[in-house]
This record gives sequence, structure tokens and C-alpha cells, in this order.
Amino acid sequence: LIRSPFAGFDSIRFKLGQTEYRHTELQSGIDPHVKFTNRALESRVELSYQAMAGWRGRLGFQTDGSTVQALDLNHVGESTVPRTRSSSIAVFIVEETDIGAVRLNAGARLEQVERRPVEATYRNFTLGSASFGALWRFTPGYDLGSTVSLAQRAPTPEELYSHGAHHPTETYDIGDVSLRRETSQNIDLSLQKTEEDRKSTRLNSSHGYISYAV
Repeated sequence: LIRSPFAGFDSIRFKLGQTEYRHTELQSGIDPHVKFTNRALESRVELSYQAMAGWRGRLGFQTDGSTVQALDLNHVGESTVPRTRSSSIAVFIVEETDIGAVRLNAGARLEQVERRPVEATYRNFTLGSASFGALWRFTPGYDLGSTVSLAQRAPTPEELYSHGAHHPTETYDIGDVSLRRETSQNIDLSLQKTEEDRKSTRLNSSHGYISYAV
């Protein structure tokens, strides 16, 4: 965290994370059958800027890279999920402002995702997400809130390229390389009561709709 890095900005924050994961699936609970590996690297930069026209918030940039594979241990050179390199680049903005007893918040994200498998079809996806919400303190200790959001998701390598047995779930998975991005639309309503000791009770209702581009 660096405070006051440039004129007009309050702080800049950097995050860097690396993950290595692996597990082996057993056939009949005894014999090693599939070795699953996933290596990932994520970076994120956030710039908090000073209020403009009453709105305050953050600008951000994020990158993700990973390599996933599910290697068939019973057949040399074969994989139930081929070695797939994935990468994504995203920019986003999150803002909020107060108008009397109402707090408004808004956010948007634009992302580019690529899937690069070995000996399978290359895919890329352009994704967008946005949200807008309001929280109204209509009387001391009580808040009424609502959020409307739209989010898009790219299919995972497993959803695109799987082809083989998955013993923990006793299924035979077959991916679909023609899958498109998934779009979800959601509306949330909430009522929250906050006590003097900061304990809170929250009632929440949500409605969602998911569609797939063709």
C-alpha cells in the first residue's frame, strides 16, 4: 500500500498471488487413475482516487494466468482434460456517494479471457459486468437496500474440453467446445436492523436469471 502516490489519488495497492494445486483421483478407491494439476498466478492493482463530483471510489487492473491438466495415468499421453493455458486481463471501477440518508454504489468491469489448449480448439471471450445499488437508512438502526447486477462468465477448461471418467462423482464428463459466455442478471432486496452493540439482523430476497449467448 502506497499512500498519496499521485495528485488526485489517495492510495495505490498491489497484490500478487501464486497457487499450485494437485490431486490424484482413484479408480475403485484404490488405483490412481487421473492426476489433476493447476498452477495459477494473479496480479491486481487498485488506485483509490479522491472524490469527484461527490463520487469516491477505485480504479483497478487485474491479470490472471493458469495452466490446468487432468492426466490419464492409465493411458500414456492421454488426458481427460488437455493441458490448457488460460489468461485474462480486466479493468474495473467501483464508486459510491451519499445523498442525504441514501448511499449509492456502482461498479463496472471489462475482461478478456483466452483458453489455449494443446491439440484442441482455441477460444476467447469478451466479458462485461455492471452493478448499481442503493442503501437507504430510513430510520435510525434500519437500512433498506437494493442492488441490480449483470455479470458474465467464461466457461472453464473443464467445461470446454473434458473427455473422460470422473471417479469421485462416478460420472463420465464430456465438454462442449462450442459453449458461449454465461450471463446472469440479478436483483437483490434487503432489510437490515443494526443494534447499538453493532449486532445486526438481515432479511434478504433475490431473483436471478442466467442465459447463454449463441
